[in-house]
Amino acid sequence: DLESCRRHGVRVVNTRGSNSVAVAEHAMLLVLACAKTLNVLQDRYRAGQFKEARKLAAGVEISGKTLGVFGFGQIGRRVAAMAHDGFGMKILVTGAAGFIGGQLWHTLWKRGDEVVGIDNFSYGNPDNLKFDDHDFGAEVRRMDIRDKAGMLALFEAEKFDVVYNIAGIAPLPDCQSDPVQAIEVNTLGLVNLLEAGRRTGIKQLVQASTNAMYENETEFPTVEGKFNPPTLIYPNTKYCGERFAQSFADTYGMTVTCLRFANVYGPHIDCLRKQPPFVGYMIRELYYDRTPEFHSDGNQRRDYIYVDDLIALALRVVEHPQKGFDAVNVSSNQSYSVRELYAIANRLMGKNIEAKYCPSSHYWAKYPELYGGCLLYTSDAADEA
Repeated sequence: DLESCRRHGVRVVNTRGSNSVAVAEHAMLLVLACAKTLNVLQDRYRAGQFKEARKLAAGVEISGKTLGVFGFGQIGRRVAAMAHDGFGMKILVTGAAGFIGGQLWHTLWKRGDEVVGIDNFSYGNPDNLKFDDHDFGAEVRRMDIRDKAGMLALFEAEKFDVVYNIAGIAPLPDCQSDPVQAIEVNTLGLVNLLEAGRRTGIKQLVQASTNAMYENETEFPTVEGKFNPPTLIYPNTKYCGERFAQSFADTYGMTVTCLRFANVYGPHIDCLRKQPPFVGYMIRELYYDRTPEFHSDGNQRRDYIYVDDLIALALRVVEHPQKGFDAVNVSSNQSYSVRELYAIANRLMGKNIEAKYCPSSHYWAKYPELYGGCLLYTSDAADEA
């Protein structure tokens, strides 16, 4: 009855007409029934029973619309939205076997979303799919975002609500050594996803971008909408990708959010590849009691962000989307020099190994393919890296 509804915090705001009390009672009881159904719905999602959960979600959505007919439009709209808000979305994560992609998948899975994870394993590792409470190894699909027909078929079959594009080639030397492949993956791969999303009506695409595109900036903090374009291949692939993202948003009304990651660290960070990210490189060299070589004077300052904080923001931009195109800096807003960060790593790992500081040209010398041909890699570009 109305009293039980009030005990649950529901306030009657529409009492028009001779049968107002009866209508209000039926409406509020429907709200309570929806609340119970939503609890069951979330349990079904967490158990991986997605088909059953979607049926329940459809029922709650219809109930929300029914409340609108009763004259309780605001409550009805909220109930209908709750059928899908916070859980129950169908999400694609590309680069799902990577450091960030794997942890994003795990977080979405724990929240109750239905997630499809894909990776071509050029950089991904099965270890990134293993967690204490679940192993996604048997669920990941070996697919490549450069496969235009394959992506469109996947989108048409799965009808995704949201796409997180975490796939990409990030190491600067790899992009500089093979710019065609870097552009194919980082730029054209994104365009494939945008086009497939446009055709199938996704609600939002979230793109893993980079704050490396600020490489030519001298004023800080950086502003998303005003900066000098980058020079090196890797940030340019992301910069060009953002231009296509904005084109799709402006032309087709899509919602595309580009997250410009700072240097990300945390569990599952890749320490083993030829050129790991800076934090991963420090950890690896200290673990093996080797002297790390840093290609700078050690005073350069960078922003670093913990992977859980990055993922929390990646979820928030979907929960509160900015319509159209948006670019967001993802950082802790606190910078550390190379020397400061290395001192912290030494202390935490119980080591006392002095680092070696080398000129930046020493770093690029490990990639002789950059110095072949008629035009050679310049020292100016090396200093910018």
